[in-house]
Amino acid sequence: MKPELRNRLLVAIIGIPLAVACIYFSRWLFLIMISAISAAALIELQGMKGCKGFLYRLLGGIFAVALPVSASLWGSGVVLPALFLLLLLLGVVTIFTSKISEAYLGFTVTLLASGLIVLPLTSIVIVHQVMGPITVIYLFGGVWFADSAAYFFGKHFGKHKLAPQKSPNKSIEGAMASAIGGLTWGFSAGQFFRNRYSWGDLLVFGLIIGFISMVGDLVQSILKRESGVKDSGILFPGHGGAYDRFDSLIFVSAAFYLYFLLRGWITP
Repeated sequence: MKPELRNRLLVAIIGIPLAVACIYFSRWLFLIMISAISAAALIELQGMKGCKGFLYRLLGGIFAVALPVSASLWGSGVVLPALFLLLLLLGVVTIFTSKISEAYLGFTVTLLASGLIVLPLTSIVIVHQVMGPITVIYLFGGVWFADSAAYFFGKHFGKHKLAPQKSPNKSIEGAMASAIGGLTWGFSAGQFFRNRYSWGDLLVFGLIIGFISMVGDLVQSILKRESGVKDSGILFPGHGGAYDRFDSLIFVSAAFYLYFLLRGWITP
């Protein structure tokens, strides 16, 4: 077995049961897990884009933890005030940053990372509280299933490049496997929710898992390629960093939250 595949399997064997336990058994363990992922992924993205200012990293890290915790304690109404506060604090730091290039990168990259990573991960905290842990396990499981289908099928049968300039390793065959995997998971695992969700809901869930997960993956690939790095970090052997491992989940979480919002199951 190749070292990369061995490492990926080892991370899955340890990480998946641990994540499921955090999601199912404890609101606070789940919150700690999401906050840690949020902070690690944000700091990785700051590093990828050359944001080296200590105060920018400190503000970003605090925001990445504080927003999920605040939303868990007081609801989604804290999100906009928290964003405005971050904007003001970043503005103050930027004014007193001596180097123009450092100020520009610090301001723009921290805001980018906050919107791209922290907000969607905060949304899954709200979904966990309102819709329940089983729905979140279903969401996580779907992303893992679709990602695994894309990885293994693309690795063995991928011959046609999906977006060679943006992500040279992604194939059309892998994308098709992700889409089919998402729909398969959406309907098969969704049978546990037939008393709660309709067939139409399960179809939407499958489409979100199968297609939106690819969007998150490709967006992160573009950011890495433009930054000239292979992985965002080294936190998960065989996968890379936290942002590498949860790039698909970030976009899928946002899409699920929006769907629940549109259905009226979650209030803004």
